[in-house]
Amino acid sequence: MSKLKKILLTFFSVCAFGSAFSQVEMYKTDKVLNDSSMSVRKTYKSISIGKQMWMLENLDTPIYQNGDSIPEARTEEEWKKCAEQKKGCWCYYQNNLELGRKFGRLYNWYAVTDPRGLAPKGWHVPSIQEWEELIIHLGGKMEAGNKLKSTLDWGNGCNPNNEAGFFGLPGGLRSTEGQFMSVNDYATWWSTSDFKNDMAYYVYIYCSLSFAIKYYYTKGDGFSVRCIKDK
Repeated sequence: MSKLKKILLTFFSVCAFGSAFSQVEMYKTDKVLNDSSMSVRKTYKSISIGKQMWMLENLDTPIYQNGDSIPEARTEEEWKKCAEQKKGCWCYYQNNLELGRKFGRLYNWYAVTDPRGLAPKGWHVPSIQEWEELIIHLGGKMEAGNKLKSTLDWGNGCNPNNEAGFFGLPGGLRSTEGQFMSVNDYATWWSTSDFKNDMAYYVYIYCSLSFAIKYYYTKGDGFSVRCIKDK
């Protein structure tokens, strides 16, 4: 299928599902990182799905809401040290800026729950209950996965339809030990909900499955982040 046909299919499926593009909002983060050449005054889009308003992109910020920098951990040793010290950090998949521009940044759970706030003002990282509300709205865990997947960037045989208009991208993950894996096959998103000890809840969707699955994993892993608007 051509890229143009995929875009048109996405447009019609989103309108049919009821999350019309007229509901998409634009906003900007309100911080600029002064000690770097990179501005974080990034424009995002968002969409109403059910009673929730979600970002249409994975989060891509190197600072907390108060302006403090989040450390970048490029090497395996740096990434593991963040987990050992229970300190927030981020990376691009394979430390590749082009992949970062496409999929956003990967954050460990300590960055997600840092009291300085990872999400822009007026938004927050969802709890697992908020993720479950989205999944239930989309027909439950057995059906929601394909409805969340963007029609672009997934591998062969993934069957995405983006029916919800969520544009879920397969940004992969980074293990606590620092290995990158599963780009174009897995989308993984943190929740703020603790499980126990060094584990927390997240949601993932996989290429060849229609499921959207709630599970828990180690807090030192690097997953994507989607923000939801405050009520």
